[in-house]
Amino acid sequence: PYSVAAGATKRVGFAMVGGTSLQNCVNAARTAQRFWVQRLGNILIPTSVKDVAAGIPESFDLAQNYPNPFNPSTTIRYALPEAAKVNLSIYNVLGQRVAELTNEVQSAGFYNALWNGRNRTGAQVATGVYFYRIEAKPVDGSEPFMSIKKMLMLK
Repeated sequence: PYSVAAGATKRVGFAMVGGTSLQNCVNAARTAQRFWVQRLGNILIPTSVKDVAAGIPESFDLAQNYPNPFNPSTTIRYALPEAAKVNLSIYNVLGQRVAELTNEVQSAGFYNALWNGRNRTGAQVATGVYFYRIEAKPVDGSEPFMSIKKMLMLK
């Protein structure tokens, strides 16, 4: 914050920036700073950049489902630090896909997926061990993230 004396004026420029990652936002902020310095000359420039986007995770993550064991449904949480094509699927112990919870491009953030314990045809699955697998392919072509976790359906 800064003060302006009564009757005085101060030229102020600001920019709201966004991006798919913290680094992307930092780069956009630096571009905005250059823009305003070129147009206004001597302006107040921040000396640091803070990550105020608490809703954007720092890394990919697949959390353990809850509740586990479950009946009849469970929640699967995952985190995307950048936009990615996400496939989240459920598999039985034979490695057969029984359900696909999501298969789409999603922006950076924290997500919850609910599995109702039903297969692709809508039938209730049997009691037993199931696996959930996430594959997130960043839209910028960087290294994909893949993780598998185990859960137990009890009737």
